[in-house]
Amino acid sequence: MVSAGLLPRSHSRGGRFAGSRFALGQPFLLAALVIEPFLYTIKKLWLYFGMIERVTGVLLVAKRVAFLIRSVQDLSAWLLQNFPGLTSLG
Repeated sequence: MVSAGLLPRSHSRGGRFAGSRFALGQPFLLAALVIEPFLYTIKKLWLYFGMIERVTGVLLVAKRVAFLIRSVQDLSAWLLQNFPGLTSLG
């Protein structure tokens, strides 16, 4: 078992091992809890997936063109000049 190999030999049995097995299963438990709201949202958006794909494709192409013509630096300088509060974000 993968989780057994991650623990030291003195902790390979007992409560700590059971706790680590529970910790490894938490993402799957969380996924089981949110699957119904996720499927409900997907069903509502299903009709718009074609448009969403087109819009994201156009945005990706526009981003690549901006990188190629080096206008990303100009855009970032303009944003920092007009919105100085952005400097505190990162």
